[in-house]
Amino acid sequence: MREPRAYLAPVPFLAILGAGISGFLVANHYAYLSADFCSVASWLDCNEVNQSAWSEILGIPVAAIGLAGFLVLLVLALDLRLREAPRFRPWQMLALAAVGVAFGLYLLGVELLALHLFCLLCLVSLVLGITILAFTALAFWSDRRGTRAPVPPEPAAADPGPKTDP
Repeated sequence: MREPRAYLAPVPFLAILGAGISGFLVANHYAYLSADFCSVASWLDCNEVNQSAWSEILGIPVAAIGLAGFLVLLVLALDLRLREAPRFRPWQMLALAAVGVAFGLYLLGVELLALHLFCLLCLVSLVLGITILAFTALAFWSDRRGTRAPVPPEPAAADPGPKTDP
């Protein structure tokens, strides 16, 4: 098994993609941007889903919650990947990714059961979240097993050769 940070290599890129999609959906929620390209069938309409009564929780757009989640995942991934002594542990990132996927599955259920519509960008966001969860789970298991990068041996002191008495 590899070192935990090796499994997190694609996560910053995936989190940036997720944050970009979520940011677009926030702008779409407030009607600053249109997602007409996503309205390709009677059952596939991002505009309709993202501006429905289900698109907010306590007045906060669900896309904004997704945006915040992806940005926190980005920070955690960069911390775990780039710092010699990370402030966070893979289990924290795994917990956040699991909550994000659970939230995405809840929203998928709303789309399916309440709206009878799907948002293509929301589905892509969910797939990104599941992928991040998978990489994070691998990092977590690797960390739990104690897999670390091999420590290079100390360089041997130069051998001065045989000692001679003067």
